[in-house]
Amino acid sequence: MLSLKFYGVRGSFPSPSLDTSYFGGNTSCVAVVNNDATRREALLLDVGSGAIHASEELVEKGVRRFHIFLSHLHWDHVQGFPFMSLLDRADCEIDIYASSEYAPLEQLFSTAMSPPLFPVVLKQRSATIRFVETAKSVDLGNMQIRVHPIEISHSDPVLGYRIDSGSASIAYLTDHQCGHDFGHVPAELVSWAQGVNTLIHDAQYTKTEFLEKSNWGHSTYEFAVKVAELARVKRLIFFHHDPKRSDDELRSILKLWESEPLAFKVLAAKEGEELCVV
Repeated sequence: MLSLKFYGVRGSFPSPSLDTSYFGGNTSCVAVVNNDATRREALLLDVGSGAIHASEELVEKGVRRFHIFLSHLHWDHVQGFPFMSLLDRADCEIDIYASSEYAPLEQLFSTAMSPPLFPVVLKQRSATIRFVETAKSVDLGNMQIRVHPIEISHSDPVLGYRIDSGSASIAYLTDHQCGHDFGHVPAELVSWAQGVNTLIHDAQYTKTEFLEKSNWGHSTYEFAVKVAELARVKRLIFFHHDPKRSDDELRSILKLWESEPLAFKVLAAKEGEELCVV
């Protein structure tokens, strides 16, 4: 059985405030562990500001090896990495995966984590860090997980990730640019996501907002639902919430979609929430 936990659910930039305290204001970070395999390893989907708390909590639980799969390198998906406490532990190992379009990946991270941008250079950190540029499937043997990447539409190269372990499956599609008709979903993507238990999908904009931001690289709620319908998923989780979207607004939007006669359950990603995937 897989379990996933949301540590960061916002897009673009962190937005901590009283208006966002229920769903959370940290940027993208989702942790996946396999409760039927090793408890010493964890998979992280992106390392936005939510990764800071994820690092502390998972290390406290005994995790010592981290497999980080980056959708892309925009700040809201990597900004938590320099501040992850596990970087300063010699007993921790980190494997960082990203699109081969970002090669050499290590050089990009080293540049971002060096003066004058950051006071401590990457090579001064104690953890063992490996960088992998890939577009191929990855087997995480100890976790009994297989990760299948897919290229998706965005302003810069972005990978979506499908995670399979036995009958449990998760698809992660953040920063997925939808078209103006909100309806066209590539056949390859539908096949890739077909039948997953849980689809985590970008839903940053309403249809009205999208008209003004149609080239910003994100999706509407309608498009996320369309992908879920075509892929026949069991559960859809709206993700990458607009940083200015209040908790009350999100509740209202979610309530509208919950009232629709859909063949799957609809949720909004909530920071700190943990879900089982079987």
